[in-house]
Amino acid sequence: MKFVLKWLLFLFCLFFILFFSSQSGSSSSELSNHFVSFFHLFFSISINLSFIIRKCAHFLEYFLLAIFTYSLFSEYQTGRFPLFLFTFLFCVLFAISDEVHQLFVEGRSGRIFDVFLDSCGSFLGTFVCSLFHRRKKL
Repeated sequence: MKFVLKWLLFLFCLFFILFFSSQSGSSSSELSNHFVSFFHLFFSISINLSFIIRKCAHFLEYFLLAIFTYSLFSEYQTGRFPLFLFTFLFCVLFAISDEVHQLFVEGRSGRIFDVFLDSCGSFLGTFVCSLFHRRKKL
């Protein structure tokens, strides 16, 4: 059951990322504006909150993808290829492919900076998992 749950979380995260990447530019902006409105209910901030929310979302979704990827593929680890490196590379390649995919979505564009943010989230998620995994082995 635990194994199936790992697969479901991994696949859900991939689907979640692709679903939001497939939204048109106007739909994506509308969703971001809902979050901005929510924050403005509690805080009086005069900065471009939409930009910050969008970039935090990139970081967070790839942080979670790294955790789910590491967890799932730790079940398959044979020791020939380091799990840390595999997880990180998988997430970075997925981030690149996601940004390329956005080039074909109306009102969207692929951005290298977003791949950088996704990679940072992936690295941190992978690093956190490797620390817990290493500690569990001791």
